[in-house]
Amino acid sequence: MSIDDLFYKDPKFNSEEFISRANLMVKKILNSITLNELEKVRHFMSDELYQKYQNEINHNISLGRRVIYDEINVNCQLAGGREDDEYYYVNVSCTCKYLKYALSLASGTLVDGSDNQRLVTAMKILFRRKKGSSREDVARCLGCGVTLNINDNGKCPNCGRVYDLADFDYIIVEMD
Repeated sequence: MSIDDLFYKDPKFNSEEFISRANLMVKKILNSITLNELEKVRHFMSDELYQKYQNEINHNISLGRRVIYDEINVNCQLAGGREDDEYYYVNVSCTCKYLKYALSLASGTLVDGSDNQRLVTAMKILFRRKKGSSREDVARCLGCGVTLNINDNGKCPNCGRVYDLADFDYIIVEMD
């Protein structure tokens, strides 16, 4: 399915807004890996993808290091779409430029990678949205009703409940 077809089948799809959000989501995920704060972006991704990155963070901690993504630049492009009975899917090609290195948790010294040579990585990202989901203009905590800024953090500052973006909008289900 072309992006134009998806645009007509999914009336909530706006390609410019989608690309902007995709760029933001990828950058926030990489920053959250750096800070070991993946919980702040859990609402952007499927449970399986969240677990994949949480396992990576835990593995690095067990090795006594922290992986750093620094000077991140993200450029996403729409690469197609499809649908099945339950979901709309959007394929995105993404070029990421960043510094990636690991620091020792004990000493803060460089233990892997380079902190002065930018890497260029091509990623394939798959987004998914439930058909018939009602996109909210204002995100509210489903626990206590507090207004949330989901681009900032998906966890309610009032009651601690994590906002489930999958019920309302596109989430990342694959990121390689």
